[in-house]
Amino acid sequence: MRNGFLQDSAYWDEKLAAYLHDPPDKALRIPGHEERSRRLLDILGPLPQPDPGLIRMADQTAAGMDRTQLPGHSARADLNGSIDFLGRPLLTHPTAREAVLPLQLDMTREDCASVARAIEALIEADIERVCDSFPGRPELLSPARFHYVHHALRERLRRENIGGLGGLWGRLPADTRIPDHSIWQHCGLAAAIYSCFKRSKTCQAALLVVSLAPVQGFIERARKLRDLWVGSVLLSWLAFEGIREVIYRLGSDHVLYPSLIGQGLVEDMLRRECGLEGLLAGDDGVPKAEGASLPNKFVCLVPAGEEEETAAAIEARVREAWEDLGRMTLDRIETVIGGKKDPYLIEQFHRQMKGYWTFRWSACPLLDEGWELQIKGLLPPSVWEKPFNLVADSKEHALPYPLSGQAAFYSVSHAMAQSFLAAGKYVYCEGGALEKDAESRLPVEKNGRPDGSTEREEGIKCGLHGDLEALRFEWRPGEDRNPRPSVDPFWSLLKQDRDLRPEFRSSERLCAVATVKRLAGRVIKGSKTDHPLKPLFEKADVFPSTTELAFGDWLNEVAGKEPQGVKALEPYGSWRKVLAQFIHDTDEPDAPAGKGEHRRVLEPEARRTCREFLHAMEKRGRLWTDADRYYAILLMDGDRMGRLVGGEILPARWESTIHPDLTERLRTPSFDAAYRGFWKEHLGETRVVTPGVHAALSEALGDFSLHTVPEIIRRCRGRLIYAGGDDVCAVMPVSTALSAAHEIARMYATPYVVYDAVTGTAQPIVGPWVPERLRLAYHLGEDRCLSISGAVLICHHKRPLADAMAAARRLLEGGAKEEGGRNAVAVELAKRSGGPRAMVMKWNARPHEALLAEIPKEIAPDDTLVDHFLDFSRAFGARTRLCMSSSLMYRVEEMRDGLDALAARNPADLPKFLKTLIVRSDPSLKPGKGEARNPRLERIAWQAAALLLGPDAAVRPEALLIARFLGPQLFRYQGTGEGGCHV
Repeated sequence: MRNGFLQDSAYWDEKLAAYLHDPPDKALRIPGHEERSRRLLDILGPLPQPDPGLIRMADQTAAGMDRTQLPGHSARADLNGSIDFLGRPLLTHPTAREAVLPLQLDMTREDCASVARAIEALIEADIERVCDSFPGRPELLSPARFHYVHHALRERLRRENIGGLGGLWGRLPADTRIPDHSIWQHCGLAAAIYSCFKRSKTCQAALLVVSLAPVQGFIERARKLRDLWVGSVLLSWLAFEGIREVIYRLGSDHVLYPSLIGQGLVEDMLRRECGLEGLLAGDDGVPKAEGASLPNKFVCLVPAGEEEETAAAIEARVREAWEDLGRMTLDRIETVIGGKKDPYLIEQFHRQMKGYWTFRWSACPLLDEGWELQIKGLLPPSVWEKPFNLVADSKEHALPYPLSGQAAFYSVSHAMAQSFLAAGKYVYCEGGALEKDAESRLPVEKNGRPDGSTEREEGIKCGLHGDLEALRFEWRPGEDRNPRPSVDPFWSLLKQDRDLRPEFRSSERLCAVATVKRLAGRVIKGSKTDHPLKPLFEKADVFPSTTELAFGDWLNEVAGKEPQGVKALEPYGSWRKVLAQFIHDTDEPDAPAGKGEHRRVLEPEARRTCREFLHAMEKRGRLWTDADRYYAILLMDGDRMGRLVGGEILPARWESTIHPDLTERLRTPSFDAAYRGFWKEHLGETRVVTPGVHAALSEALGDFSLHTVPEIIRRCRGRLIYAGGDDVCAVMPVSTALSAAHEIARMYATPYVVYDAVTGTAQPIVGPWVPERLRLAYHLGEDRCLSISGAVLICHHKRPLADAMAAARRLLEGGAKEEGGRNAVAVELAKRSGGPRAMVMKWNARPHEALLAEIPKEIAPDDTLVDHFLDFSRAFGARTRLCMSSSLMYRVEEMRDGLDALAARNPADLPKFLKTLIVRSDPSLKPGKGEARNPRLERIAWQAAALLLGPDAAVRPEALLIARFLGPQLFRYQGTGEGGCHV
């Protein structure tokens, strides 16, 4: 069993003691919690006695960062700030403006003693299993024991349903007065601060921010959908390798962002190296994302004075992991080409791999008031005003324990570290002091290369990374230096291999970076090493081609209606892939096969069988339509995430995060004048960013990307490329792409969810919530500042993938975020004939107010424009005279100028005019004798008008024309497949 943890039992044991200064059940019964902690440590022990003064300092620093100025317990009602959690149990939300979750607990104070005993029994049984993995090896047991408590214990308490609290165990508050952050977040922060204080020569901690680049350039330079997916997986894995170094050296509690709880790569490591098999969140049987989930940037807490050393170790591990994968790939290539070791190929491979990644880091100590001048000189007032005002007011009102020191300025320290990174500097502190002249003496990165060079390599360029030379053998004297692909000495030899030939197009030549991406799955699966990605590549099926994805719904229909034809294709391999390859080669021959994902040349017998099968389908009228040739790229990205993480637009206010009982006391005239005066000025303000807020935000984004998004994409028959926090990329059938995006946006803004035990489906909670075994999670909550934008690009299956991804990225940034003003979705239909058509809608936008004044009673008044678009599209696709005719939709575009004039005069006249046009094109919709109105006609005309009218009352027919294209697909396919896809 590999184990790279720091071989220092005392370090880990003291960290564990600092972590369990509070027990998990503290909120249930605060009196006696110190004794309960000691009993848990005795069960986990024997442990050395850590420095009690240092633990107290770390606890106070962690608590001060999260809780600001709250009155403590007192026997006097006018001074008492304590909250009995069982008296009024509830959770508040760390980011949303108004999101309280009341709880229904079937528990009394007398039950708390039995809960404490049950926790002790559970830990005793679990830790015996962990100890059995490391007999006589305390230096290995100590880090395993700590990570069991930090990662596994909350999950074990939930699954065993101790005290009937189920999923609440993961969210029990650290402080009942401000129940917006969990006991686990507080204990982890206190343990990390303790370790930093203990190891630092100056007894200080620092924030270290690490970033790896390029991101989009690495992922989106792809020809196949599998390249796209593998690129995102590799980038996530490299981020994990950097995080792994932090875990080995310091512990997982030191990583503040992203949340490591439930992360697959981290959990796999802990299972192997800490003996936690069967104890972690990923062991509950719920389907998990099989893709990328770790972002390229992370934030951690390190001992002051060790910033440069830690950053260097992180970079070394990342580069070593990347270059090891390169060596494995080169070994595979050399085996395929007969063991030939070409000097230039070896040097070129190592040079391109070594020089590809740009590694950046910055660090800042936890600042205090002594840095006021530097802080105000380097950061905008929006960052430092609130923290300094809180400190000044706490002193002005003479509070018993005025806010001060490192506990008061976490948000400023974080903003400083992020600003240094954004400025492109390597900045660190020496001896706990911020480097004053860092800007003048540290290197600046240029042009995406670590050394700032701008040189492009000579020779034949890589087909995906145009600045790098394609792999080749060393040139011989007089040899053609620009050979055709078919006679290229290196590539013609490599493509002779039967296994590797399908991986490369006949004309394709790649650099080392692109070759590693293309072969990573094969290389890692075939390796004898214990590679972290091996389980993922062994379990994951072959990624579909763009053709297979576009025709996926039609293929599903074929499988159900033509089982005999499908059976005839099975001798040639996966019938779906064989048929998709044949369709790709033969459909619309004016689009060359080389422009798509040509994987292999089908054998003549397979081609004949495919041709006969499709001919039979055509005779039965079951051949595909034009829309089946298209698939959708879905991109989504959280709005203003940098400003949210920095605290500039955090919607949560102090009065919405503090327990309402305490808020009421702080407003009562008879309460302590000092606290009442302080909070009178601040209760209505947005709260400052704290480690608890960052941890909760990180966990919220982690749950969203690890569980919610993958389940929606899977249910909607799409394939997830990556979901890293607020950043989502997936490829989808056109029939479900917009519905999936709409549901993702809705869940993003849902404050509280639980995950179904079988499917993992996220279900919103309105409250009050009765705890059960299901996992309780936060999402970001609803607010104008907490939104996510999306782009749905509908493109032909033969469009070059890199071009399509670039277009989707432009649609997201220029359409949804810029034109739509964020919290919006942009949809573009990029048909091969004619120009693209695009529409932009706010997720929460409703029809024009003039139309709402005369809304037909058959239409739900709260439906958004997205709801109306989907409903209108399905109605058109039903082809049962429930919608406008196809020809009328094109005529509306021709009448655009006249409709603009009509809408400018009175928008409410637009549905009436459209009714006249619809009746002329379909007289059967005219109301019969004695009927004042036809409800179907009213609905059709009103929804068409709602989609035509923009917020400025200008007529935009694009929505109707996109609905015309999507309608048959939505009606025909959206309800098929496991679970269906719906909003």
